[in-house]
Amino acid sequence: GESCVLIWTDDEQHLMFVLIGHFTEKEALRIAESVRLMPLRTPPHRPGWVPEGYVFGGLTGGKTSFQIDYNLEDGASIYFRYGEDSSLREELQEALEGLTFETVQVDGQTARLYTDTEGIRHLTWDGSKPGSDYWLSGPLNAEELIQIAESVGKQQE
Repeated sequence: GESCVLIWTDDEQHLMFVLIGHFTEKEALRIAESVRLMPLRTPPHRPGWVPEGYVFGGLTGGKTSFQIDYNLEDGASIYFRYGEDSSLREELQEALEGLTFETVQVDGQTARLYTDTEGIRHLTWDGSKPGSDYWLSGPLNAEELIQIAESVGKQQE
């Protein structure tokens, strides 16, 4: 009935693993021995270009929706989100409620550009699959956001 804590490292990969749960010692060791490194699936729907100085800050999400962060040293961030289910669309509606938008074009497709009270711009547009959505946010001008949006799914030059 007590918790088991197992901590181990992979010095070659510079990783530390922590397993906590209600396991026997034998079960914890079996779980630890089954852990394998898996290559991170690169999302096909990702920007191929971001402004100079922004570096990859992380990827969260799963198979049908994810968020990629790009950060500047000064703390500014760009957030790119993609979703194939209605949850992102619902989140968009809630987060951007009450904000006015202007219509812009992203690769000939209609998109909405919002600016919030903190001066952050949000660009939203429909994805290539029915029911999919894109959301791009950051402290950038409209032209930069559109350039990032138009690079989605394309290789960096």
